[in-house]
Parts: sequence; structure tokens; C-alpha cells
Amino acid sequence: LASTMTTTSALCLIECSDQPLDISFHPTQDTIVAAGLVDGTVEVHDFEELLQDARPAHPPVAASPTNGFDDDDEVESIVSSTAVHTQFLPSKSSESGMRKAVCRAVQFSLDGTTLYTGGSGGDLVGLDASRVTTFNAASTGKKGVINWRCNNASYGKGGIQVIHEFQQQQQSESSNMETTGQTPSQQRTLLATGDEAGGVRIWDPRLLSIENR
Repeated sequence: LASTMTTTSALCLIECSDQPLDISFHPTQDTIVAAGLVDGTVEVHDFEELLQDARPAHPPVAASPTNGFDDDDEVESIVSSTAVHTQFLPSKSSESGMRKAVCRAVQFSLDGTTLYTGGSGGDLVGLDASRVTTFNAASTGKKGVINWRCNNASYGKGGIQVIHEFQQQQQSESSNMETTGQTPSQQRTLLATGDEAGGVRIWDPRLLSIENR
């Protein structure tokens, strides 16, 4: 998965529209992968057809139009492209004094219903995975693709670098606890983010979806 590649021994090559910074594979659909790009866009690709059309493996060679990825035989793998992190941020290195935000982190939820993304502007976003993983449902600017957005999700002015969803075991009261002498355990899903300022935050995705629509 790359925007450019000089050598390859890969079974298939997924072309992104810009430089990918992070990827995440769908937990139940093996050939679905999401990529966060340097232009702030989130692309979703389905490489099932690429695998079906792949040629037999061969030793690494210099990339060229005849090395197994012929432009004439190119298979389009992109499913959706969504401009998620579109804000402009202050920059001392830019002549204009501003720079466009990038998508630094992408992560599918454990159940595959949500695609989380984190931007260099510090925003945390939840996308409807059922929409961005289907050809005719998601497109740039399509209303309803973004379920919620939490601005200023990082410490200070740092961007979100890492997203990880996990389950926590918790004890809950039960009406039959007195008779069984046991407290049944339940699992709740939590979200952890790490940012470039060194901060780690734990989120409840249920509250994020309610408070940041």
C-alpha cells in the first residue's frame, strides 16, 4: 500500500491518491483496508479483485510498466474517498503561515461498524463503516458518512497519532447475585488515543457518539 514504490515483491499493489500515513484492516472483511492520507482524506480499498488477478510470485524487481502491474491491466480497488480532516493549521515552515491538516491515524472498531480517524489538528472522528466500505454509499462530502467529530481531543495543540479500541472487563450487579453468590462480569468497549504531546486519553465511544454529533 503506497503512493509510489520503486521495488516490489508484493502479491498485489494498492495505489492511493496521496501518501498514506496509517492503515487499518477491517476485522471481518479480509480484503477491506482503510488508509489515512497526508491530504487529510480517508480512503477505503477492496483488494479482493487484485488478489484474484495477481500473477505468480516472483523475485523483487524494479517497478516498471511490465513488472506484473501493467497499467493496461490495472484494477481499481478504491471503494470510497472521504475528506475528513480539512482544517488549516498554523505553520512556521510554510510561506503562507498555514498548512493543511493530515490524517495520521485510522482504526476500525472491533465489530467493524465504525472507522475512527485522528487528525494533526487534534480532532477525533467516527465514520459510519457500513457506508465507507460500500461502493455506492460513500463519497467525498456525502452527508451521513461522518457520525461524530470530537475537536480538541488531544493535549495542547498536538495531533492524534494512535487509536486503539479495546474491551474492559467490569463487574455488574445482578438480581440473582444473592442466590448464586456470584457477580456476573460484562465487557465494555473503550477507545484509547495517543497524541504527539505524549498524552494518552481513554474514551467511551457511546458518549462520543452522543455528545459530538
